[in-house]
Amino acid sequence: MTRSSNNVSIDGLSFTMKEEFDGSYNKDGTQNLDAAGNPVYKNKVTFQNQTDTDKIVDAIKGMVEDYNAMMSEIKSAYSTMPYRKSGGSFANYEPLTDEEREGMSESAIERYEEKAKQGILFGDRNLSSLYTKMNQAFSFSNREDVDTLKDMGISIGFSLNEGTQAIQLDEAKLRSMLESDPDRVADLFTKTDGVMDRMKTQLEYYGKTTGEPRAS
Repeated sequence: MTRSSNNVSIDGLSFTMKEEFDGSYNKDGTQNLDAAGNPVYKNKVTFQNQTDTDKIVDAIKGMVEDYNAMMSEIKSAYSTMPYRKSGGSFANYEPLTDEEREGMSESAIERYEEKAKQGILFGDRNLSSLYTKMNQAFSFSNREDVDTLKDMGISIGFSLNEGTQAIQLDEAKLRSMLESDPDRVADLFTKTDGVMDRMKTQLEYYGKTTGEPRAS
């Protein structure tokens, strides 16, 4: 049997044929048998599982970028103070009335609303607590988990530009570990009390739409 391609998908699994499989029969229809009468195959079929390293690296890089951006936004939301007047006192921006809007340009309205929104969540305890909890997503006390993070090139640093904790990723180390021990990488992210479980728990708790989360 021949195929036009060496790639085939069965039940969602992709297979790539590396060599020809001739079976135990010759072109003339005769079969190759050993002394005991068992079929002798020219090329045995073997299966080798290969990790899609590029896809996993892209997924982890995207997660790290999203995490850092989210942490920056959370920190900015509760640490940015309300707009101050030139004299140092906080400005009181009441919602604009229709009459006031009519006498203002679109750009003036936008500037007013930006200043009115600035610092609206300043000092929010829930956001402050969420920031602290999310910081702990990559903080492990177990020596094995700490070593896994280090071996896969993930470290916790501080962004001077953003003023927040930031996750740093060494892509070369991550690729190396995915090739040598992909199960360790998967386990750290997917196990109970792993990275994703910790994030999911906190985001669901502080993002719930009923009741009121309690900062702790």
